[in-house]
Amino acid sequence: MEIEKYRHDLEVIRNTALQVAKDFAMFGFDISLPVNELHAYEDLMAQLTPVIEMQMHKNPEQLNRLLYRIDVSEKQSAVATNARELTHLILERELMKVITRKILSKR
Repeated sequence: MEIEKYRHDLEVIRNTALQVAKDFAMFGFDISLPVNELHAYEDLMAQLTPVIEMQMHKNPEQLNRLLYRIDVSEKQSAVATNARELTHLILERELMKVITRKILSKR
């Protein structure tokens, strides 16, 4: 699937941020929606990376449940060597979910 054309679609960006906030809220994490959608990726990275890092060290079981909820596979997460890389995988997966829903809703 060609995701590059959706990276600047404000509706997709907004819905991805909402999906991230929803999934993290299920595990007790309050994620603020980005104020500027054009900088949403950087904003979400800045918010999520410390949360992921903390979970990697203090609560890996909860992190695994979160990854399962988001649908980041064990194989994918094993490739990530640090919290920033894992956060990037999470955001990419959330983006893919939103794009898939958008495409399927047009059918």
